[in-house]
Amino acid sequence: MGVWECKVCGKSVVSRYELLKHCKLKQQVKLQQQSDDIELKRDCILKSLCAYLNEDSNTDIKEYLSANFEDAKSAIAQTTVGLSVMLKEGADEDEQPEDVGVVIEGVELLNNLRSISCGVIMLFGLIYALNLSYPSELKFTFEFFQKVLMNLDGKKTVSEGSNT
Repeated sequence: MGVWECKVCGKSVVSRYELLKHCKLKQQVKLQQQSDDIELKRDCILKSLCAYLNEDSNTDIKEYLSANFEDAKSAIAQTTVGLSVMLKEGADEDEQPEDVGVVIEGVELLNNLRSISCGVIMLFGLIYALNLSYPSELKFTFEFFQKVLMNLDGKKTVSEGSNT
């Protein structure tokens, strides 16, 4: 088993996965520091939390180009639980998306949300209100929201008491 080193800061880690996690966190922190937009900062913190908890936010927060609207519609119809994020063609990382929507069972229940972080909170609220299970790819992130941020059922997770 080798040691991996970040070429930017020199940090050594024991696995390639840890190096990728470190790079994702560094990228999000850099983007957050460069922007004055509070919504972008929240989105960066959310993505950093997912990376810190070893979860991939890209599986449930899917980004689509607005130019490929029909392809996005068909992909949304296949989504069980997640967010759809419409980006402008050629948009920079620090630009807000054109549209953010909450998708459950292939139906976009909410749209025209102002940011990814707003969409995640709306998704959390719907999951909690409808007593659904958390998406398995972001289970720990949602449990963090539930237990630490919201102080809801501190001893029990939604997935333990859900009907689905």
